Amino acid sequence: MKVAEHPLVDARDAELAGGCLLCGGVLSIRVRPGTVRSVCRSCGWFSSPELQRGANGVHFHHPAGGTA
Repeated sequence: MKVAEHPLVDARDAELAGGCLLCGGVLSIRVRPGTVRSVCRSCGWFSSPELQRGANGVHFHHPAGGTA
């Protein structure tokens, strides 16, 4: 799991440097009512992450897609 501290952004669009799980590129995040989508600007990986607001700020994570 990658953990990084970033300033809170009061916007619906944000970028997370080093946030791509595949290549480590910049992850562009768009938050809309009921949905969160992200895309890597380097490798083009699209995802539907989960976003939760907690006492420590915003938590952004990709849930496991299946079991082995």
